[in-house]
Amino acid sequence: MIEAPPPDFDRDRWKDPRWSRWAFRNTAQFLPTLAIAPSVSPRALVRQDRPEPEGWRGFLEATYATSAVLICDGHIVADWPAGAIEDSGPHMLFSVTKSIVGLTARMLIETGAIAADVTASRLLPDLSATAFGNATLADLLAMRDGVQFAETYADPDA
Repeated sequence: MIEAPPPDFDRDRWKDPRWSRWAFRNTAQFLPTLAIAPSVSPRALVRQDRPEPEGWRGFLEATYATSAVLICDGHIVADWPAGAIEDSGPHMLFSVTKSIVGLTARMLIETGAIAADVTASRLLPDLSATAFGNATLADLLAMRDGVQFAETYADPDA
C-alpha cells in the first residue's frame, strides 16, 4: 500500500523522528530500493505468556520505533506495536540486517557449511565487480573489508 508523505516531509531529513515512521515504511517513494523475497518456508513463532521487560514500551515510544519483537527461547515474549510483526509491507531495516546476516554466517561457519576465508564474490557472484568482491567472509563479519562508505542514502555516488 502506497501512503502519501506527510505534508511537511523533507526528503533530505527523512530519518528525522517526525517523519521516520512514514519514511521507514515508504522508502521506495524517495530512495532507490530493492525488494527481498520472503522465505518460502517461514516458521511460526508461538507467544509465551511472560511479563514484558521493565521499560520496554517506554524505550520504544521514546525512540520512535515502528515495530519490535522480543524472542526468548524461540517464543515471542513481547511485541510492539501489537500486530506490527504480522504486517507484510516493506520496512527499512538498517543495521539489523548486519546482525541477522552475521549471526547466520557465524552459524554456517561453525557447522562447517561455509569457510570463513571464502571471498564474497564466491558466495555472491554479483559482488565480483565491486569493492567487496575480494573481501573474505571473515573480513566482512569483522567489518574490516577496507571499503569506505558515506551514509548519504540519497546520493548514488556515496
